[in-house]
Amino acid sequence: YWLLAVLFFDALRFAHRRRPFFPAWVTQNYPRAKRLALLFSILVVASIFLRGYWNFSHPSVTDVTVTIPKNAGPRTSLRAAVAADLHLGHLINRARLRQYVNLINSLEADIILLPGDIIDFGIAPLVEQNMGEELSRLRAPLGVFAVLGNHERYGNATACAEYLSRHGIRILRDEAALIDNAFYLVGRDDIDQRRTDQHRAALADLLRPLDHAKPIIVLDHQPHHLDEPARAGADFQLSGHTHRGQVWPVTWIVDALYPVSHGLGRKDAFQIYVTSGLGLWGFPARLGSVSEVVNLTLQFSPPPQETAP
Repeated sequence: YWLLAVLFFDALRFAHRRRPFFPAWVTQNYPRAKRLALLFSILVVASIFLRGYWNFSHPSVTDVTVTIPKNAGPRTSLRAAVAADLHLGHLINRARLRQYVNLINSLEADIILLPGDIIDFGIAPLVEQNMGEELSRLRAPLGVFAVLGNHERYGNATACAEYLSRHGIRILRDEAALIDNAFYLVGRDDIDQRRTDQHRAALADLLRPLDHAKPIIVLDHQPHHLDEPARAGADFQLSGHTHRGQVWPVTWIVDALYPVSHGLGRKDAFQIYVTSGLGLWGFPARLGSVSEVVNLTLQFSPPPQETAP
């Protein structure tokens, strides 16, 4: 934002040289005018980041409803609290986690889903602050499920998975779980875009043995290659990772990089929701994006019967 301010004032000076338009007071008191411009930019940038901190520290609840045209046994609907990208560590500390847990639990969802980057860079700060005690307070009748993200990979995926598992969160690593005999929850290991020797299983292989008459919900941290779940027969996917760019104008870059950078998307019958995340990375400000918990309602219904002519 300082850079944008510099570019703005340089553009004004360049335009003034081509066709003078500055008031006489500015040209006659140029050093003072520059000091006032500096003070103005300080106030503007400070105000922007105060607003950005407010956006980060006051997460919102986003209501989302998705219909899956499949029979889920006795269930006609499912309510899920979805929170990705908590980035627990030194910046997102135990006090902030307590706020997050209270917010998630307040939704009184049937199930809690955490699509990756729960931990920022390793478990050391979580152990130091005993954050596991807060994580253990997450409660839902059908359980708490998660997948790992790229930040768990950076901080030792195995150690992160073991820590989360010890505190009541079931980690799905390239595996499927049949929930309440009604729907499948499939969790994928995170993909490393820089490597070709990926060890995670192909989604088609994970889904092949499942009963495709039941709804199939996929948790995959990064919303890449959406044609893969569409071809494999997944009905719905939850992802995070993008933070929706976190700050403008990075939001524009992220929108250009991902087919769905935030919100609901669709490819044929397959649907996806990409959350902007509850926590964040780097510095505590959000501009042009929101910190969110998703209050997701999945409605199940069998496809309409074809009638004979």
